[in-house]
This record gives sequence, C-alpha cells and structure tokens, in this order.
Amino acid sequence: MPHVFRWDLDKTYLATDFDSLKDLVKTALASAEERQNIPGTAALMRELRVGPDGERNRVHVVSGSPRQMRRVLERKLQLDGADIDSLTLKPNLGNALRLRFRALRDQLGYKLPAILESRVSLGIGMGETCFGDDAEMDGLVYRLYADICAHRVKGPQLEAVISAARLYPDQAQRIRAAARVLEPHDPVQRILIHLDTGSPTARFEPLGPRVAPTFNTFQAALVLHVDGHLDVGAVNRIAGEMVADYGYTKIRLESSLEDAVRRGIVTLEEVEGVAEILQLHLPRPGRGRPEEEPDVDYVALLDEIHAWHKTRKSRGKRKSLMSVLGRERED
Repeated sequence: MPHVFRWDLDKTYLATDFDSLKDLVKTALASAEERQNIPGTAALMRELRVGPDGERNRVHVVSGSPRQMRRVLERKLQLDGADIDSLTLKPNLGNALRLRFRALRDQLGYKLPAILESRVSLGIGMGETCFGDDAEMDGLVYRLYADICAHRVKGPQLEAVISAARLYPDQAQRIRAAARVLEPHDPVQRILIHLDTGSPTARFEPLGPRVAPTFNTFQAALVLHVDGHLDVGAVNRIAGEMVADYGYTKIRLESSLEDAVRRGIVTLEEVEGVAEILQLHLPRPGRGRPEEEPDVDYVALLDEIHAWHKTRKSRGKRKSLMSVLGRERED
C-alpha cells in the first residue's frame, strides 16, 4: 500500500527567512535557482518517492507560500528532482482583497481544511507522515487533523476548537463538511517537526510521541528508517548529500545520532545498522521512546498560542516606540 508524505515548504523543506519585511521581500523575489534547501531535504524527498519495497508513494505539498509563487516553487522542486503529486498554495491575494487580514498569517484555518479535504479524496487505506516546522503551529495542526480523522475530536469538542481557533465561517464549514464524510480512521503515523526557530523540544510533548522534533534532516531520516520508509542505503545517501553539499562532518552526524537516541525519538537498537554503515560511533542508550498517546486540550493550546502572539506583538510595539523616543532624544 502506498504511503502519503505531506510536506510544508518554508522552514521545513526550504531555508526560508521571513522574520522581517526586508526578508519577506527578498524571499518573494528570489528565483528558483536562488532558493536554498534545508540541508538534505532534497535527497530526503527523492528517497521517499519510492519505498524500500518498490511501492510508489504519494507526495503532497501544502505550503503557506502565496499562489503567485507557484511557477517558481514548481521550478525549484523540478531542479531538486522532487516528483510531487500536488502543490497547494495559500490564497493570500484573495484574502487581502476580501480584507481577511487575520487569514494572511493564520495557518490552521488554511492548512486544516486543505488536508482534511485531501484525505477525503484519498480514502482510508493509506497512512501518512507529515512534515512541518516550529515557526507556526504545524505540530498542533497535524495532530488535530489525526484526531478529527479518527473522530476523537467531533461534535461539541470540534466546535470548541473551531471557536478557539478564530476561524472564518467558510473555513469552519469546510472542516465540518470534511469531518462529516470521513470514515473513522487515524492515518497519521508520524509528525516530523523541523526545529527551525530553536523551540525547546518539551514544547511538543503534550502532542504525544508520534510528534518527533528534529534538529536536522539526518534525524528525520533516522525516524523514517525506524518507521520502515527508508532503508539504510537511503539514509546513507541523505547523509552523504549533507556532508558533500552542506559541510556536515562525521562528528556532527554522531552528535545528531546521540541526541536522537537520548531524547527517545529513536532507540539505540533501531539505529545500530545505520551507525554501522555510516561508521558512526554508537551513543549510550537513551531514555527509550514513550508510547502513550495523550489526549490534547486544543482549546487551551490555541488560547496559549494566541496569548503568546499578542504578547510578542505588544513587545514589538514597545520596542518600536522606545526606538522612536531614543531617536528624539538624540535629536
């Protein structure tokens, strides 16, 4: 049975910087040839296209990049040799024209309906692995997606989450419509979160053990090897690209292996074969991988996220005001 690999792009596959207006403009104007990958992601996406058993897998990309960037992003993926089944991009221009300014930054209201509708078209046979980053709320979106598919979040609980997420009516309706027709099943085997902004790994523990925060693509490849999607040769080729093209060293790979074992996203026994073929020093046994899947209080998490964004915005305003006052004093 084919497996579905569902990717984000910015800060997950591509090394995108949009923390300032200058960075945002630079990113928007960059050509396909100028766009840089997160080390190893091009090799990883190529390796996942065909599984170890020769089965041709599905690759679906749902990105927060605007639709106007489709041609550039398709060209970039083509240059990388990445063969994908679909590319869904965000309707930012339409949101701006309709004065839906909250939707310009919101990811849950955009991604969750899109991936639920995609799952309706896929049916219940194929499992999924989801790739995201810690710049937004990808871990929460993917875990919520799994719970809606499994009917663990439905009815009043789903309505409470929709309310806490502050969605527009059409976004909420698309979620409800997809949830109604989905047969109960949980397709999500693993959620891999690239720690682009350096979030503490403990931040993701409330989402359960299937959410694996990784510091680099080598760690992601180790997890995918354990899950049966990459053989040892594929992991070796991904690590080889990271060494040849991005300056990774044996010591850095060993440190990544040790960290992954220590945090329990893989076990020592599961990665012994990889360490042997790459001639990496084996670390000490880690804490072991937790298996219990906790219930997630999505309303509380969303409230916490909204409060954090509000505080960050307020700090930004105060910083800007102090900068102005400082210039006035100098004048």
